[in-house]
Amino acid sequence: RLVGGASADGGVAPAAARRAPLMAMLLAALLPLHAWLGAEPMSDELHLLFYLGAIAAMCGMPGSLAALAGGALGGLAFLTRPEGAALTFVAWAGLLRMRGGFLPRGRAALLVVVGFIALALPYWVVVGKFSAKKDPMAAEVQLAVGHARSGVIVEDRSPQREPHFAKLERNNLDWYAILPEVAHQLFRCGRVVVPLLALAGLMMLPRSAALLRSLIVAAALGHLTLCAWLLHKHDYLDQRHLLPVVGVMTPLAGVALAQLLNGKRPVRSPALKALLLVVLCFPLAWYSLHRPHLEDRVWPLAAAKLRETDANVRERPILTGSSGRRLAFYTGSPWVPWFEYPEDYPAIVAALERAAGGYFAVQLGEGFELRGNREMLDRLMADPAWSGRLVEVWRAESVDARDKTELRILRVGG
Repeated sequence: RLVGGASADGGVAPAAARRAPLMAMLLAALLPLHAWLGAEPMSDELHLLFYLGAIAAMCGMPGSLAALAGGALGGLAFLTRPEGAALTFVAWAGLLRMRGGFLPRGRAALLVVVGFIALALPYWVVVGKFSAKKDPMAAEVQLAVGHARSGVIVEDRSPQREPHFAKLERNNLDWYAILPEVAHQLFRCGRVVVPLLALAGLMMLPRSAALLRSLIVAAALGHLTLCAWLLHKHDYLDQRHLLPVVGVMTPLAGVALAQLLNGKRPVRSPALKALLLVVLCFPLAWYSLHRPHLEDRVWPLAAAKLRETDANVRERPILTGSSGRRLAFYTGSPWVPWFEYPEDYPAIVAALERAAGGYFAVQLGEGFELRGNREMLDRLMADPAWSGRLVEVWRAESVDARDKTELRILRVGG
């Protein structure tokens, strides 16, 4: 609606404006990251829903209720992922600076903040701080024993507990490489096509869509700044962290694609239109057709093997890392967590003692989460205290040919 009738003020052609939502939906449906994240229970997709909903409410509907709803959706985005708070602050600052809009700028900004606080305040009262998200390189993790069927975790409060650190793929970049790496992950997230089309679409927006343009640019720059800070602070960044930026870019990419096909100077040949669509959509479709998380199919296969060979597997503890917890889930066995820090040999020995009479499942490979596992296992098998207590019962390579990992399951003697 915001780009409709744009021919009157120098923007998108009416025919292109009508087709822009369909083009945006096509690009969103083909975006590989949506397919991958839709196959796992992570918060990114839900966060994106609230994030885009907040922008749509603040820009697409007039009235006090829309401003309030925009703030509330921003609050839901924050509750889903803490960086969602940045959207509300960006919108608040932008609305204060806007000369036009559906409401007086001060009133609109106030209602956005009220809507946000109404959702966020109860959370702040409960947790006692702005966000419960911890620093992944500084948090102390308590050893725990849980049962996969109930999801109950029983903390081990023994005095031997020591801090363990999460494994992250750290980039160790110099300061001048921060922004290029953020841009690289952005183009990976959008598979090059969406960011390039979005830049063209931003220039095509009509003058009447100034509020939309301002909020989109401000939200994208704000989120890119957060990503740059994350990379600088923790040397860690994944393409999924750029999903909100690609999310706000996708409608703009749809505008540009529709303008190419049905604009004032469109590609008129049906054959050329089809070729253009194929060329632009192929990078998205190619990666989307890859079966997501195929490398993890080894876990249900391993569980089936254990159920087949051990009638009492449900009573035996299974020691694994966080990824391998699904093995305990599939077998219905008690889960003994290993915090995947292979350099801490005493910790893995203590965990094996807790898993006595059960199984130890460990993945070997070259991935950042698997580094050191092979050396740790070799050390265990060469240790006279353990070489006779660990018996390999199953070994399998990943069913994904692109994934060079190996799963080994060992019976832990009493």
